[in-house]
Amino acid sequence: GTNYKCGTKVNNMVEVYTIPRERAIATAVLMNCTDDFHSSRIGSLQTLSMPSFESGIVQIIAIVALFLIIRRYFKQSCSIVAKLILGIFGVVTATSLLQIQMKGTTTTTSTEKLGDEVHFSLCNRNVYVKDMAPLPPQLEFGFSEWKRNYTFGILMDSTFLFGRTGNHIRSVFHALDMARDGSRSLIIQERGFPIDTPLNELFMGLQRSNLERVLGITFYDNVPDDYKSMLSSVRGGQFMRYQSSSSLQERIDHRNYVLQELYRLTAKEMELNPESPVTRGMCQSLNAIFGHDKRGVTGGKLETPGLKYGVTEKYTVIHSRSFEGIAYQLLEGDSKVHGDDPRAMIEFPSDLLLEILSPLAMSNNSILMISDGQNTSVSERLSSDPTIGPYFQEIAPNISNKVSDIMLAILSTVFIGNP
Repeated sequence: GTNYKCGTKVNNMVEVYTIPRERAIATAVLMNCTDDFHSSRIGSLQTLSMPSFESGIVQIIAIVALFLIIRRYFKQSCSIVAKLILGIFGVVTATSLLQIQMKGTTTTTSTEKLGDEVHFSLCNRNVYVKDMAPLPPQLEFGFSEWKRNYTFGILMDSTFLFGRTGNHIRSVFHALDMARDGSRSLIIQERGFPIDTPLNELFMGLQRSNLERVLGITFYDNVPDDYKSMLSSVRGGQFMRYQSSSSLQERIDHRNYVLQELYRLTAKEMELNPESPVTRGMCQSLNAIFGHDKRGVTGGKLETPGLKYGVTEKYTVIHSRSFEGIAYQLLEGDSKVHGDDPRAMIEFPSDLLLEILSPLAMSNNSILMISDGQNTSVSERLSSDPTIGPYFQEIAPNISNKVSDIMLAILSTVFIGNP
């Protein structure tokens, strides 16, 4: 079990995070495989670094050499005993070769099983690749096709922010939509929007080359001088109001691709720098609840300073927003289009929560609320509810921040958001 755990760790860093195998082995030794470490674990890691084919060749050469030596020794003797001994050794040799071949097959199967366990590790909680939204093959920058032309390229205004975090994220996606729909390049500056906010706030490991590879953007200083005067500067509010001509499914595939890739980069950076201030800040809520460096909870509840109750391993997160007091007016328009109740995702009535959580077998697990702190009535009402109350609590400001609240939400078993 220990060898399997260490092997999965190494393969995971190589396959998911593209870390060189030698560095992955060293990192595994220093992290997951340090407690009671002994030679058998080191042997397991070394075996992983040698392909089964090469290992098999070495064993075959050794067996054949030994066979030839014994054959030569008995060659001069014609006794029945000598021939019998040589025959028995021949059978043993053939069996050994067959076992080596079968071992190679077993190794392949084991690798496939390890592949099923490939996952990201975000704030010491595993997110398995096999559970993520599937993506169509041959996507480039998350799109089926994007002809990027510098002529009339789109330059994102780096000095203007529209709205809060949700609108910042939408503006980035809509900017990519606008560029793709118009066969134009999307140009960004080194600092400001969207690099400093929201990308570097929410993700890690965003070197220029990574952003160019994942998003398909071009940095302004890489634009040929002849085209810079042709660029169109666009502000965040214009992106927010943009409606793409691509299909809903195309946009869903694009968002899934971008988010998965950005969290791959984040996971890689967390793996390499688990004690950095950025990692600790992003994981503040989860570390406060589940403990720092804890690789998952096996069951029960953990007592957490700043929380009234312990928190179960599986938990629900509610995102409560009041939108500066105009939430009802904002959601009334949505209600006219979709027919939903504008009060539902503002007040979070207990019967609504139970209707959502009961079929998922989550009604008896912790319910955590993150909020903008502008409306305390929701928290007070749910805390006193006889059914929801024993499982409900709001995340206290002393154990959270905006980014760690987001991480807490995306790693939850159930997330009930605000539209």
